[in-house]
Amino acid sequence: MIHIDELLTNLCPNGVIHRALKEVASYSDTRISADKVDATSFVGVDNLLSNKAGRTDATYLPNTARLAEYKAGDILIGNIRPYLKKVWLADRTGGCSGDVLAIRLVGEWRRLIAPRFLYYLLSSDSFFAYSMQHAKGAKMPRGNKQAILDFRIPVPPLEVQREIVRILDQFTQVEAELKVELEAELEARRRQYEHYRNKLSIHDAPSVALGDIARYSRDRVNADTLDEKSFVGVDNLLANNRGKKDAERLPNTARLTAYEPNDVLIGNIRPYLKKVWLADSFGGCSGDVLAIRLLPENEGLIVPNFLYYCLSSEDFVTFNMRHARGGKMPRGDKEAILDYRVPIPPLEVQREVVGVLNQLGCLEAAFVSTLKAEVEARRKEYEYYCNRLLTFDEPFA
Repeated sequence: MIHIDELLTNLCPNGVIHRALKEVASYSDTRISADKVDATSFVGVDNLLSNKAGRTDATYLPNTARLAEYKAGDILIGNIRPYLKKVWLADRTGGCSGDVLAIRLVGEWRRLIAPRFLYYLLSSDSFFAYSMQHAKGAKMPRGNKQAILDFRIPVPPLEVQREIVRILDQFTQVEAELKVELEAELEARRRQYEHYRNKLSIHDAPSVALGDIARYSRDRVNADTLDEKSFVGVDNLLANNRGKKDAERLPNTARLTAYEPNDVLIGNIRPYLKKVWLADSFGGCSGDVLAIRLLPENEGLIVPNFLYYCLSSEDFVTFNMRHARGGKMPRGDKEAILDYRVPIPPLEVQREVVGVLNQLGCLEAAFVSTLKAEVEARRKEYEYYCNRLLTFDEPFA
């Protein structure tokens, strides 16, 4: 911090110039064919991660022929619900959907502003607060593209920018290392969980085909009766059997498959992601989510939680992937899934298995809570210093 103060005193003693974003950057004006992108280069608002966590590979590809192109050094911002703080500094070339803004430095500003410095400015809490202030729409607010270009940014000398980037990168690196360390601990807990799951004596039990005891939901629900909590798409089912989160967008179809409590919902794209949730409420799901429901006559044969654990097991994932169709974006075979053999031990054994796995799940949930608290503490520290480092006095008139 002292070095920053010295640089500011020496290089800009009267303050730092500020410019409207539109003076130094613009939205991407180049296009790319949709057939040139894949899961690693297509960026939709759904595969930009919340809280400035970057991006993940897409779970679906675009259905339009042409896309806005982004290039390395562009800043991509999710423009739906700005408060989710979805932003990524591109490290490759690709295409993005219309709900993602690709911001690119222009003209001489390419040599006067470091892309990573601009990224930190546009990932600051002050920027997202500004974007929300000018957003349009209440239920699904969308950033105002023109207002975003009016956002004023400081442009200190490059030497100052690089020093700020260096400091903020250090904070980011420490947070990333903490996440890796805690994720490794969490993975160890998951392995322990799987070990006990596989050790439980259910493999010698008689088995039946899933289709003999359950079916896919045939009920329908009107999309306009759903909200972010009751709609389940493949994108708001969490990987590694972590349940679901609230949806970030609502469906654009009128009717959906209905689910009810104790249905097992499975993400049917990329089965290896292990997206499974035991429903605890009523709602509707997209066509990429399977809602599996016990047949009424078999409700006394198998405990719903036990069926959930069977369908979230490694054995089921292996079976599902073996029968999946498609190489680039594998999709589970719905008919084959109904042929999966489900073990049916006595009800008391099922309840014992559920009790043990529930207990291990609670321990894992408590650990996740601790993980989140640690990361949140680091994030608050980062935001404090980020705000300090990116706030400059303007020159005197």
